[in-house]
Amino acid sequence: WQYVPLNLIPWRLGVPLILLVLLVWWNRLARQTLEVSNRMLVGLVMIGIALQLGVQFTGTYGFSNLDRTLDWWYYGYFWPATRVDDLRHFLSIYAEQQPASFMDYSPPPVSGFGNFFSRVSTHPPGFLIYYWLILQGVKHAPVLPELARTIILAHSGSMGWLNIYTPDEILAGLVGGLGVTAIGSLAVVPLYKLGVAAYGPDTARRAAILYLLAPSLTLFTPVADQLLTLVSALLLWLTYTGFVRQSRPRLALAGLA
Repeated sequence: WQYVPLNLIPWRLGVPLILLVLLVWWNRLARQTLEVSNRMLVGLVMIGIALQLGVQFTGTYGFSNLDRTLDWWYYGYFWPATRVDDLRHFLSIYAEQQPASFMDYSPPPVSGFGNFFSRVSTHPPGFLIYYWLILQGVKHAPVLPELARTIILAHSGSMGWLNIYTPDEILAGLVGGLGVTAIGSLAVVPLYKLGVAAYGPDTARRAAILYLLAPSLTLFTPVADQLLTLVSALLLWLTYTGFVRQSRPRLALAGLA
């Protein structure tokens, strides 16, 4: 959320319009089947991801995934995640730090400013853990860290405030931001399956399409809160089908969600 005005570049509207045509085509195929296959659901998720990026592309600021993820002015979760070396230790002292700003734990990124742990100080640490896991995956992936250093360091002179991050962290920010976009679209799968179980395939298909077209998903800058959308959809689907089918495993998974 936190809407950023698009300031449309007219010719770029062709990208989301093409994706809307694909969505109409998907809808026609889905209407011809009794129930949408897993392969078609994967296709719908891909259209959803492309549609989110396509809508961002229409504005003068272009793709905002990387900027919003790394922007330490936003008081988000990525900067604190880069300051955590030992996640187990961080979680062990997490409760003791509330509602402080972790000033003793991590120095400020820029002299004279806060250390930007305030969002973590007032929210559960789940989003920080998400970015921390992405960062660890990038650091330990073969080839990726070296590739990041080669590409990013070549442009470091024009990166401005991004220079507070290492190349590994910038690459992790890109992966994490795109991951949030993918997660927002993945929520369409349990939403569709819940619709099929509760109201039938026609209602499920309409709900899935309306979800991908919702302004809160396409027009607003992607943030880690989209993780909650996926978890909520999974929770509702597992709970409903767990009670209907009297399935203890599904209810147990709903409890975990």
